[in-house]
Amino acid sequence: MSLKRSKRHRSTKSTLRLPDLDHSKNSVLQSLGSAASKRTYGYAIEDFISWYCSEPRLAFGRTVVLRYRYELESRRLAPATINLRLAAVRRLAYEASDNGLLNPDLAAGIRRVKGAKRLGMKLGNWLTVDQGRRLLAVPSSGSTKDKRDHAILSLLLGCGLRRAELTGLKMSDFQQRDEHWAIVNLFGKGGHIRTVPVPGWAMEVLDEWLRAAQIDEGVIFRRVSRTGSVWGQKISEKLVWWVVRERAKLAGIESWLRTIFGEPVLVFAMQREASWSRSSFSWGIDQSRQRSATWGAVSVSSLP
Repeated sequence: MSLKRSKRHRSTKSTLRLPDLDHSKNSVLQSLGSAASKRTYGYAIEDFISWYCSEPRLAFGRTVVLRYRYELESRRLAPATINLRLAAVRRLAYEASDNGLLNPDLAAGIRRVKGAKRLGMKLGNWLTVDQGRRLLAVPSSGSTKDKRDHAILSLLLGCGLRRAELTGLKMSDFQQRDEHWAIVNLFGKGGHIRTVPVPGWAMEVLDEWLRAAQIDEGVIFRRVSRTGSVWGQKISEKLVWWVVRERAKLAGIESWLRTIFGEPVLVFAMQREASWSRSSFSWGIDQSRQRSATWGAVSVSSLP
């Protein structure tokens, strides 16, 4: 008996129309787990689709992606931004090929498109200790909302947390290890897990917010109404953005807003002190990994 082997249909399409592009885009976004990745890839794919549809409809292959790369370079975009846009286009081609909308040979050619070269390394800008003190010393009315905002800034400054990490903090995340408070098993960007020491002054500010809001379990930072009532499950990353922006304006460091809104939200250019190193050793943190564990954090004696 002769056995017939079914061969997989090999698409010969080379030009994608708008419905095909939208279908492939939805497939890409559904395959991503992070909300930030969906937002970033969605914007990048929309930009490519707008450019691709405005150009003469050529085959969706290596030549078109190279032309798109030259277009991105003409916009004076950073190499990291260009490489991210190209990664989204490659992912779009993979999904189109898997769904039978694009010739696999063309998808393989798109994969061979090289990204932009990154020459040198940017050091970035950081807030100084004096600017951090000014940010925390912004006068407050003592209301529940001001106590929450002060606690948000204290954890951003003292622990170097990202906005997404801050909004998801729960009471169970804070534990005492060797007489030191720490955020244990914090899930960060890219699924990385780390333990973040919490300075004593930041913990005192956080306790004031928890007592005012009467929170003893669940999510720590929640919404506050105009009347001072605490409600809702958690705050959004946009709210953290707004709190930092308003406090920075009042502190007179508005020119640093672009740096403040980056990830991590707030970091300091300062040296780690010996007391911080000793506490890290007592928690069993390896010295070679201490830089990544405490980068952006402020020691207890650095700020009031």
